[in-house]
Amino acid sequence: MDPITGGLAVIGLGMSIFGGTSAASESRRQAQLQQQVAGQETLLNAQRRQQMEMSNRRSQLENVRNVQRAKAMGLVTATSQGAQFGSGFEGGQAQIQGQGNYNALGLSQALQSGETSFDINDRITNLRSQITSSQSSQATDQGLASLGGSIFGASTTLGKLGQGVSLGNPFSDPLSGFGGSSRWSISG
Repeated sequence: MDPITGGLAVIGLGMSIFGGTSAASESRRQAQLQQQVAGQETLLNAQRRQQMEMSNRRSQLENVRNVQRAKAMGLVTATSQGAQFGSGFEGGQAQIQGQGNYNALGLSQALQSGETSFDINDRITNLRSQITSSQSSQATDQGLASLGGSIFGASTTLGKLGQGVSLGNPFSDPLSGFGGSSRWSISG
């Protein structure tokens, strides 16, 4: 093989190795960024959950106040008519309390539904993070496989470059294979 072809083969192998390692590095960087995005989504989800819970607590308190207000108005009306000890008054109070309980149940069910939605959202974010990690590993593995393929593909070319070069056994005769004498001699 001529030296130009051999040199190009070595340059191609070097570029392939550089490209493979750069791709693997970039893949890891992308995975880290996607993990950071997932972390931010989790924080945002937690913030939204907190806002929902706070809003629900306010609504529950407002419901209790409305029930108290309606009962008080019923008592004032019954007292002004002299009927605060009658069964009509008690029935009205029970109806007000029943409506308040019904509203509280609706608020509790809405909170439970919201909590379930946020839990599902958290699990989805976690799964996305796992997918990102898996994709990063896959891309790294593909980069290494490509690198190995390039090295293997270049091995025949590099092998041809080495044909005809004999290094001999450098430990027994350090000058053999380099065009030197196979014997050491000292001239005096």
